[in-house]
Amino acid sequence: MGNVNVKDGLDSVGLSNLSLGNAALGGGRAAASAQRAANWKATGIIALRDAHLKSIPEAVFDAGAAARTVDGSNNKIVEIPEAIGRLTSLQRLVLPGNRIERLPASIGSLASLKALQLENNRLTELPNEIGSLSRLERLTLASNQLQHLPDSIGKLTALVILDISSNCLSSLPSTLGSCSALQELSLQANRLAGLPPSIVDLSDLRTLALDNNRLTDLPAKLLVKCQRLHTATLRGNAVTIEQFEQMDGYADYEERRKTKVDKRIAANVMLNDQSLDIGIDRT
Repeated sequence: MGNVNVKDGLDSVGLSNLSLGNAALGGGRAAASAQRAANWKATGIIALRDAHLKSIPEAVFDAGAAARTVDGSNNKIVEIPEAIGRLTSLQRLVLPGNRIERLPASIGSLASLKALQLENNRLTELPNEIGSLSRLERLTLASNQLQHLPDSIGKLTALVILDISSNCLSSLPSTLGSCSALQELSLQANRLAGLPPSIVDLSDLRTLALDNNRLTDLPAKLLVKCQRLHTATLRGNAVTIEQFEQMDGYADYEERRKTKVDKRIAANVMLNDQSLDIGIDRT
């Protein structure tokens, strides 16, 4: 009878068990991925925030029309692929705190989108297709590298909140005045030397933040035509408080501003010093 190599036998058993273990582990991961995809389709919510992702998983796009919300905040995602257009019922696309440099043209296919949040990325421009988002109500693009906005921005007639603060904008398109539902416009920390005259057509505008730009004046009829405007901030510009107080419509604006402050005080809302002044540097 030949000698039996016990060590070889044990090694064979060990490798066999390792293979079985790896297979089980792989099967477990596959099952977990399948369950996750099933949950996405069942709930419509795709939650991927703080997941150390460098790209959006392909399984996200397989959710198709079932997806309502995609939240991939605070990852390392560098691009949104064209496949995003397959999420035809998507209402919220939330991707702040990533490394995204551009938006695909297919973004315009998201006809149901209501909120697009892309602050703290690396965007330098927006595609013209952004104007196809006819139901968009919130667009937040703060802390990117945008140098201009497309004229198609004026097609966003459902837009209520637009935040493009802390970018590199030196001008705004005249079409911005066509965003007729706009209530909050944040433009602080850009390079704006002027505002388009059409901004006075934003008749529902309530808040206008213009701090830290290069403005020397404002459209003459701003306070007259924007009759719901109650908060305008202009710190860090060359517009003087005397200029602002001499604008047509200032008295009515100041009354609205004070009423807003009084309501916040009555509601026990914490106010800081800037909430109590008129929002312009005093010389």
